Amino acid sequence: MSVMLYYPHVSPSEAALHQAVLYWDRLATIVPAQYEKLVTPELLRLRDAGLYRPMEIERQGLGLSARGDDEPIIETALDELQRKTPPHELMPDRSDSFLYPAKIGPAIERILLNRGLAQRADPTDRFSELRVPRMVSFVVVSTLARYLADYESRRETKVVPFTDREIAHRAAHELPSRVRSSLSYEPALPSWEVELGALLPVPSPGTDLARLIEFRQRHEDERGRLILAVDMLVNGLQRNPDYPHDVYRMVSGYLADAVRELEAAGRARKITWMYRSLSVVIALAASAAGEKLVPGAGWALGTLSGMAINVATSQVRNTPYEIGQISYLARVQRELPRLAR
Repeated sequence: MSVMLYYPHVSPSEAALHQAVLYWDRLATIVPAQYEKLVTPELLRLRDAGLYRPMEIERQGLGLSARGDDEPIIETALDELQRKTPPHELMPDRSDSFLYPAKIGPAIERILLNRGLAQRADPTDRFSELRVPRMVSFVVVSTLARYLADYESRRETKVVPFTDREIAHRAAHELPSRVRSSLSYEPALPSWEVELGALLPVPSPGTDLARLIEFRQRHEDERGRLILAVDMLVNGLQRNPDYPHDVYRMVSGYLADAVRELEAAGRARKITWMYRSLSVVIALAASAAGEKLVPGAGWALGTLSGMAINVATSQVRNTPYEIGQISYLARVQRELPRLAR
């Protein structure tokens, strides 16, 4: 599953940390320079274990102002926010939310200041934090996370956006009501949203991070088999959008065995498993069509451990690199119901 890029915050929640340790090669977050003072001790422990990758915009070679189609990504998202939000709700002087200029880069900083959506916490210090409305922070960081994930995936390791804040997920994916004519790529893509919570059990809250890291190291085979099985399902659905049930049938036995093996390994190590809602959004080719891709449709692919694996159709906002276009949304407060037998 490669690198999980958690957003919108610098430090992930406990649930996201658990997901990263169990099911991803590494965890990444977007950070400003000298981030060590801002992150949790748990994140520093992951870094020391080689499982955390801080991403600084200025060091990623992203260059948001260097390409003609980069800035419109942020501009289009902010256009939509300003169009549908009363102006008094976007007054930065009324907000208790802040962005670090070094986290978002100078190009986005200028955009926010020029639009009146940000003001410096200390007007005499051009490097001070930016006071911004909370929704502006979500829109900027969430849109940037999707863009950065696609950019990094084109260059080297596959990077996948992951959030447990539904408002941030919507900010990163919702389609604008009016699309800029200057965009050089298809602005909207059909997509699947697949519930994977039954396939990826997580430890109960309060589980010690050191125990999970040790479990990861001792049970790399079981963990690797489950990750491979989930990747086979996700990649199969992306490549074969007209035959989702066939894709699931081909991998369902492998999935079931892999889940059972990981669960058994965890129980042997006194880990209590839970099943929380976790959806993967899979953007498909713009040319994909068919009755199963009508937005708003939904059905069950199958069941596993007495829980449904549901799929729904929608559309998502595209990005210029069009690399993979897969992202995750964890609804950590929603435990999956077991089906009546």
